[in-house]
Amino acid sequence: MVRVRVRIFGTLRLDLGLGEVELELPGEVPLREVLERLARVLGEKRGKVLREKLFEGQALRPGVIILKDGVNVLHLEGLSTPVRGGESLSVFPPGGGG
Repeated sequence: MVRVRVRIFGTLRLDLGLGEVELELPGEVPLREVLERLARVLGEKRGKVLREKLFEGQALRPGVIILKDGVNVLHLEGLSTPVRGGESLSVFPPGGGG
C-alpha cells in the first residue's frame, strides 16, 4: 500500500468540512479511481457532494482544476492520469464570480 495526499480548496473545502485527506492506494491507480476512493472514504453524504461538485457524467465539470504535484491533470492524461504513492493532489472546484 502507498499513500497519497489530497488537498481540497475553495467552496468544496467548506462543503466537505475538511481541507486534506490522506488515502491509501494499492499501488499506481488512475486519478478517477483516487477520486472514487476519496468519495467512499468521505461517506455517503459528503461523497455525494464531492461527486456532484467534480463530475458531469463521466467527465470533470468545466472549471474543475486538479493538480498532481502542481501540474494540471488536463495537461497530463485527465482522469486517466496515473497516481502513485508519495504524490500530492490539489482539488479546486469551479469558481464563481461576476
